Amino acid sequence: MFWVIEKSEENFAWGHQQSGTVVTSNGDVYKYQTFGNDKLEHISDKIKPQYKQQAIVDRSDINMLNTMLNETELDNISLTEPVNKMFDRGTNIYNVYFNDKKYTIYQYGDWTREPTTDYGNELLRKILSIIQRI
Repeated sequence: MFWVIEKSEENFAWGHQQSGTVVTSNGDVYKYQTFGNDKLEHISDKIKPQYKQQAIVDRSDINMLNTMLNETELDNISLTEPVNKMFDRGTNIYNVYFNDKKYTIYQYGDWTREPTTDYGNELLRKILSIIQRI
């Protein structure tokens, strides 16, 4: 099973900035950052060798996500309608890529969208825990 989790940040205040952290089901960690006209559109652009970090995710976290991630539950995740919370904060988005599909789990910043299902909230807690320890 191959999956990817990502926390991306994008801001257009004072010019375009994009950065993020990506974790693969192999436990590999990638960190990317671009400025100006450079933009990484696809997840495959973000898991290139030049972005790979020395950090490795704990095997127990990988096993937990291997158990937790399934397409049926991911397909049923829904998010609240966007609520404007701030201005000039940009956007932070947590995504899961599974079976060649992208699932947005959470978004915050200028606009906030939160998971509405128990599964979505539990998955978000697990992903936040992993990303924060990297």
